[in-house]
Amino acid sequence: MTSFVLHNDEIKQAPYVLIPKEYDIQAENEQPHVTYHLHPDCFDLVKMQAAWQRIKTKSNPHYRMIGKNCADIVGRILTEGASAPCRRYVEKNSRPGLFTTPRDIAAMLNQLAREGNVEKVVSPSRPKRSRSFIYVCLKMR
Repeated sequence: MTSFVLHNDEIKQAPYVLIPKEYDIQAENEQPHVTYHLHPDCFDLVKMQAAWQRIKTKSNPHYRMIGKNCADIVGRILTEGASAPCRRYVEKNSRPGLFTTPRDIAAMLNQLAREGNVEKVVSPSRPKRSRSFIYVCLKMR
């Protein structure tokens, strides 16, 4: 699996799916709406990086809507690096192999932010939250 990124007005092939934040900002045309900073006493960066390396370098990596979507991968990585005090929220909201949504991940990180284990930074450019019935049903908001 490879990704293609825009670098200096040139499309380049990037190995696997490792896309730096700058490329994401360029593709989205704006800064992230919400950023979470994980505290080292709650998450072990080395364990999370090792989990990401295993996921992205395994043979025949692929995407599935259920069980291997982006939120599921994030949940797997956070579960791998979560310390004992944070693990209960991570395991409750990230269900590897099932249908994990971005909302599940956000709910987990918001709870950890309320307890002081994660810092949540909200951009002033963040759009108002949509109360769309479809968004709610899909657990996107």
